[in-house]
Amino acid sequence: MALIQMLILHSRRGQSPIAFALFGFGTQVLSAGLLIAGFIEPSGAAVVSTFYVATGPFQLFVPGRELSGKDNLMASYAFIIYGSYAVGIGIFQLLTLSGAVQITP
Repeated sequence: MALIQMLILHSRRGQSPIAFALFGFGTQVLSAGLLIAGFIEPSGAAVVSTFYVATGPFQLFVPGRELSGKDNLMASYAFIIYGSYAVGIGIFQLLTLSGAVQITP
């Protein structure tokens, strides 16, 4: 996590980490949209869910934490909450795919 923070801090040179967080949000929405639209085969759902679990903290929590230090609490909370949501959805999908959670209509 410290390496990711260092990369964000040194690559942006004083600019806001909002761009990095919006990139993370966009890649997660794009991957979910491609899966739902059928451009990613259903067997790739595990990859998309793992992507959510792996990138949620790095692409959304870290910029959210950086924004809280810049007195931008609205954006900070938005990215931290969406990062939590993405990780939760990813874990739930992985549990569903593994059969640990059964969804009955």
